[in-house]
Amino acid sequence: MNNVLEKAKSLYELKNYEFSQVAGHDDGRNDVFVCNKDGENKYVLRISGLGDRTEEEYLAETEFVHYLASNGAPVADVIPSVDGKLVECVEIDSVKNYISLFVYAKGMLICDNGYRYREGAPLEEYFFNTGKVLGAIHRLSKVYKPTHRRQTYFDKYNMEYMNQLIPDAYAELKTAIGQRLEAFKQLSVDE
Repeated sequence: MNNVLEKAKSLYELKNYEFSQVAGHDDGRNDVFVCNKDGENKYVLRISGLGDRTEEEYLAETEFVHYLASNGAPVADVIPSVDGKLVECVEIDSVKNYISLFVYAKGMLICDNGYRYREGAPLEEYFFNTGKVLGAIHRLSKVYKPTHRRQTYFDKYNMEYMNQLIPDAYAELKTAIGQRLEAFKQLSVDE
């Protein structure tokens, strides 16, 4: 991890920043670091090296987040590398590590504040404001034209995958899932 972190520091001009790793959880997919320097903006560095996603998928995700931020949605924007990339791939010991840098989001987790939105404010205000943010993201996502695409539902959930997941002893279940997948494919898809 140290080699990847050192490479990330140069890719994003973070040489003089302090890095503190955010505690992960079991089966977490990312190593996340808060990058801090006195008097400077804070950033969040994400390093993903599981190998279960492609560069195209990481690009699709970061381009969408950048699109949202560029169009006024209150999300933590993606910061391009010195080479202008939203995702950098660093291969060390035959492992591809995908690196992205994000603006540090302002505020705090509601759970860190005793599940109070803010002092003196009713929780309903939190739900109202959350709804406004989700509405803005939904409005923007309806007109978004991606350059890179993430997997579709059927790229992942198909009978080939189900056959890997479900033993042949459950043939009746597999047949029922197959019928539902075929029915889902017939549903209209639009913005």
